[in-house]
Amino acid sequence: MTVVEVQLPGPLALVPSQGAMRRLGHDLPDPVTLAAELTRLSQRDGLPARIDESRGRPSLAVYTDSCVLWLGLTQNGDAYRINGAAPKGLKDHASLVKGALLLRTGAAWWALPDVADVARMRRERDMTFDTSFSQLLAAWRTGLAVAAPPSVNPAHTRFLDVLNEVVEAGREIEAAKLRDAEPLRYRQRAATREQRYSARGVYDFTLLRRPDLVRGAVVRIEERPALRGRVVHIRDRTVTVRFESAVDFPAIPPQGGLRPLPSDRVGFLDELRRFNVAISRARRQLVLVGDTETLERAGDEAFGQVMQAMTAYLRHSGDLRTSAEIKAVL
Repeated sequence: MTVVEVQLPGPLALVPSQGAMRRLGHDLPDPVTLAAELTRLSQRDGLPARIDESRGRPSLAVYTDSCVLWLGLTQNGDAYRINGAAPKGLKDHASLVKGALLLRTGAAWWALPDVADVARMRRERDMTFDTSFSQLLAAWRTGLAVAAPPSVNPAHTRFLDVLNEVVEAGREIEAAKLRDAEPLRYRQRAATREQRYSARGVYDFTLLRRPDLVRGAVVRIEERPALRGRVVHIRDRTVTVRFESAVDFPAIPPQGGLRPLPSDRVGFLDELRRFNVAISRARRQLVLVGDTETLERAGDEAFGQVMQAMTAYLRHSGDLRTSAEIKAVL
């Protein structure tokens, strides 16, 4: 895998299109949450990105932990418009293996409602946004676009296509089931002890009935769809939710509903016992094929910890290879 690091001066602005807003804040995170995720990745590990020049005008694709955003320049070229968004699938992982830019910045990504807000921020806050797209395009063409793409077995491509269709069909079935279901009604909410020591919103919800939920499930407030979070604890009828961003207590309705959302995690990784069965049957050799980031984010916390420990062990004492390295020897 070829990676070219690019340092961006920033700050960078995101303006969602009307088409993208049909998904953002519903089955995908809202623009503000996405901007926070892009900032986190850019400032810490680096934000993976690729440039698409197949449709005439170049565009930028950026990859978060759970989704991919397709970005184009606004008319003045000083902000990115979110033209599309989708959950990150197998094809996206395959594209990143071929090569990617790794964007880094000490500045932040900003989510703005409209293009006019870019000029308003410059006028009122003396804030100038910079897409640095010419710099990205030059880095792409110099370091990646000229490289010969690795040959891919057609059968492997067909397999990925079918597998991706199965995954997407499963997501659509899950999404339709959740849309038709009644939300989980709660009669009160309360700040948890953890909330006092965390900058992120963590709240307890007392439900009217026992929830059909698992730890790690994604939920949103029915009356406030932009408030999304992940279930971190379940005790009888009390569900603890860690929200994606800081949430003031008054912003949450005293009584309301929690609506489960399609998960961004792989369903069969929801408990450690299945993994134990899978790896304890090998007699001579054990080969695991998967995405380490997905495995380490499994819904079962113990499973995720085991995978983190196993990945660290393989890097130090075992044989951990990328898909590109495997293809080279096949």
